[in-house]
Amino acid sequence: TEFEGAPFDPKARENYERWSPERYVQNWKTPTLVIHSERDYRLVVSEGLSTFTALRRQGVPAKLLYYPDENHWVLKPANSLRWHKEVLDWITRWTPEEQTADDSSSNTRKFVVQNEL
Repeated sequence: TEFEGAPFDPKARENYERWSPERYVQNWKTPTLVIHSERDYRLVVSEGLSTFTALRRQGVPAKLLYYPDENHWVLKPANSLRWHKEVLDWITRWTPEEQTADDSSSNTRKFVVQNEL
């Protein structure tokens, strides 16, 4: 396994604690889109809420996108459209467009999610 054992294994416990994100929260500065689903059993919902809260309390731009009826994969069509729109909007907002010397246009990059049936 990634940490040389299960979290309850004394030998692996040190690795889990060493690399736990909670030890580095004070260093978080990157705008973060937190996406969580109620039925994602890999992480309990409180992990996503804690991450979002820690970011906001430190003044880091953050947004929480929560799906009460999805699991790890967002599969329902309407939810999937919303997921893609939110992710692409977040990328557009927080990723600066690289400009070359030949490109004098402003940051006009925009992703478009189309709903075609």
